Amino acid sequence: MSFTDKIKAVIVCLVLFGFFEALYLKQQFFWIIILPIALAFILAFIWILGPDLVRRKSLKMKKVILPFLLLFGIVFFLLLEPSGILRQIVILLGIAAFVMFFVIYRKIPLERPKDIENVSVYNSIFFLLNLAAFLDFWVIYSIYSNFNLSLWMNMIIILVVALGLFYYLFWACGIFAEYILPFTILLGLVILEIFVALSFWPVDASTKSIILILVFYTFSGLLVLRAKKELTKREILEYLILFIILFLIIIFTMRWYTVF
Repeated sequence: MSFTDKIKAVIVCLVLFGFFEALYLKQQFFWIIILPIALAFILAFIWILGPDLVRRKSLKMKKVILPFLLLFGIVFFLLLEPSGILRQIVILLGIAAFVMFFVIYRKIPLERPKDIENVSVYNSIFFLLNLAAFLDFWVIYSIYSNFNLSLWMNMIIILVVALGLFYYLFWACGIFAEYILPFTILLGLVILEIFVALSFWPVDASTKSIILILVFYTFSGLLVLRAKKELTKREILEYLILFIILFLIIIFTMRWYTVF
C-alpha cells in the first residue's frame, strides 16, 4: 500500500466516521445525512479505486460489492438499534473494517490463492464478509419484524445479499472460478430457505441473524478449505462440533415470545 493510498484511506475513513457519528446523534435528520453519506461513499471509492476506473470498470465494480454490503449494514444498524453502546461498537467495527479493506483491496482478487503469503488476505476477506453478513441479516430481520414489510420483499433482499456475499467470496478468493455462478445461486437459495424458516420463529431479530450467520460461517469456511485442498475429516468435524455447540447455546438461552 503506497503512501498516497494510505492518505486516501485515512481521509475516507475519517469522513465516513464523521457521517456515522452524525447519523448516530441526529437520526431525525436521516434523509439530510444519508445523501451526503451516499455521495461521499461513491466519490471516495472512485478516488480510492484510481483513474483507470472506466477502463477496468468490471473489476473495480466487483471490488466495491463488499464495502457496499458493509455500508448497508452499518447505516441501517445505526438507525434501527436502540442501544447506544452497540451502535458505537458497530461504528468502530465498521471503520476498522473499511481500513482493513483499503489495506487489501489492491490484492483482490487473489491471483495465486493457494500461496502461503495470501493467508492474511484470505482471513481478512473472510472476516469482512462475515461481519457484513451479520449486520445485513440483522437489518433485514429487524425491518421485517418492526415495519411489517412483506415476506416476499424481504426474501428478495436476503437473496440479493446472500448472492453478493457468496459471489464475492468465490471471486475475491479466486476459488471455484469455473463453477462460481451455480455455487453462488445454490448457496444463496440455501440462505434464503433458512431465512424463511427462521422468519416464523417467535424470537428477536438478533437471535435469528446469529443463527443465519452461523450457517453462513460454516458453509463459507468449509468451502474455502475445500478450495484450498485443506479440507480434512478433522476440519469438517471441528466445524460441525462448533456449529452444534453454538446452535444449542443459542436455542437454550434465547427468549421465546408467546404468539396469540
